[in-house]
Amino acid sequence: MSSSMKRWLIVILSILLILSETILDAFKIFKYIDEVLTISLGLFIIFKLRYLKKTYRPLYIIFVLYAILVIIGLSNNLIYKVQPSFVAIAIDAIATVKLIVFVIAAYLLLDINTTALTLKTLSYVGIPFIFVGFVFSIVSLVVDTGMRGQLRFNIYGFNFVFEQAHTYTMVVLFFTIILTFTIKNKVKLYRFYFYAIVQTVLTLKGPSFIWCALLVLFLLYFKKTRKINIFALVIVGLVALSLGTYQIQTYFLDPTAPRAKLLIYGFETLKSFNYFGSGFATYGSYAAAKYYSPLYIEYGFEGSYGMSSYDYQFLMDTYWPMLMGQFGIIGTLIVAFAALYFFRLIQKRKMPYQSKAVLFACYFYLLIHSLGSSSPTISMAALLGVGMVILTRAEEYRILYARYVYERKEEKSTQKVGKPASAI
Repeated sequence: MSSSMKRWLIVILSILLILSETILDAFKIFKYIDEVLTISLGLFIIFKLRYLKKTYRPLYIIFVLYAILVIIGLSNNLIYKVQPSFVAIAIDAIATVKLIVFVIAAYLLLDINTTALTLKTLSYVGIPFIFVGFVFSIVSLVVDTGMRGQLRFNIYGFNFVFEQAHTYTMVVLFFTIILTFTIKNKVKLYRFYFYAIVQTVLTLKGPSFIWCALLVLFLLYFKKTRKINIFALVIVGLVALSLGTYQIQTYFLDPTAPRAKLLIYGFETLKSFNYFGSGFATYGSYAAAKYYSPLYIEYGFEGSYGMSSYDYQFLMDTYWPMLMGQFGIIGTLIVAFAALYFFRLIQKRKMPYQSKAVLFACYFYLLIHSLGSSSPTISMAALLGVGMVILTRAEEYRILYARYVYERKEEKSTQKVGKPASAI
């Protein structure tokens, strides 16, 4: 496959993921477009598995571990037979591996030529998207443009053309990643950071506030140091706690709140199924809610607001309890290992401080968001993961190119000087 074909494949995949949350969502034929893409990319990875093992063994290991995660889930479905719907099980299995499949597939598709071309093409979309979003976010404060979300702090949140604020935020983060590499002028780059921060703040979501604060802090922090230390992690924790106080008090400290219930019964499910889990589409996932898991009836969720079979809007507001409930301790540790690996990957890479700041801000955004939502299973999380891979690969190739230029210069200087004369 040529670099040009790979470039357009990644660009089309990215655009399709964004459109699946906007205009394509209205058409039933495109309802499961991200599932189709996940299956296709999964088969592509399997086809390239031997190459992946040779070129980047850690990602190969993670792919194998996620295959084990799927086996655990399916085995639990066969053993305990909690979820009778095969369709529900299939949808949930795809959602569980979606993020990691897109990340590994993006790694395989990105070579030194593809990466530069992909970044350049996506920047043509990213620049107007960030700017137009910024303009409308300001206008929506005073005029109802039809882009408003929930009312919080006596202000209407801004969703742009997306139904959910968090999906919009992830698209902003994706294009911020792209522009971090493609915009060379520092003043212009920081101007677009400002545009991104303003519209992200105006979504009025706790994790969005945290991303904005972390981006600013990391831009200052990585200007002076290369790695995150314990002190920096403590600061991240304090920022998350301070900006997420409302969410913590509302969603977790009240035992009657949906997220608190999901956490409590996540541990209950873990214990009830011998710490191995109950299988796909049985607890905490979109499929478990839509195909209403029998466990929810057993736990008395049917009578709770937003947790019933006819109104299940809050049943997807969980991730780690879902992992515990469906895959047990082993499955939860597999995902935790993958999360830790990607932290170490960003930590070890040499790159400009702006790139490292954006990558870590997005990484912690996903991690923190997963504490109170199922964000790692949605298509926009896959998009954000692809963006992070593109930037990481671009920085790797930048170093390789710089090394190549340096070696060529050394070679030319040696040729000019000439070889030492032989002793007579």
